[in-house]
Amino acid sequence: MSFFAKLFGSSNKIGGAEAVLMVKDGARLVDVRTAAERRGNCPRRSTHIPVEKVAQQCGQLGTKKPVVVVCAHGPRARAACSTMRRNGIDAYWVRGGVRAWETAGGAMK
Repeated sequence: MSFFAKLFGSSNKIGGAEAVLMVKDGARLVDVRTAAERRGNCPRRSTHIPVEKVAQQCGQLGTKKPVVVVCAHGPRARAACSTMRRNGIDAYWVRGGVRAWETAGGAMK
């Protein structure tokens, strides 16, 4: 069990504050929204993988670092997180999406 799983419990759903903490501690941030949704409003240093391409691109994420997944509100991030976990990635999705990330102090560009 990873450090973050021990800290946040067995659920892979986290809030914005937990997401910010995890990324500060080295987790990778993945935004699964469309390119149009990201235009002008996306988390700084996030990797863009549209939700429909997550299964094909899991191999690029690796399994050494936890992954925090965001979308607009949560459902797409949850689906992407499930796919990542089936591929051996320690993934967590942000309840409330990008707005929760930003409200918790997550950097935006």
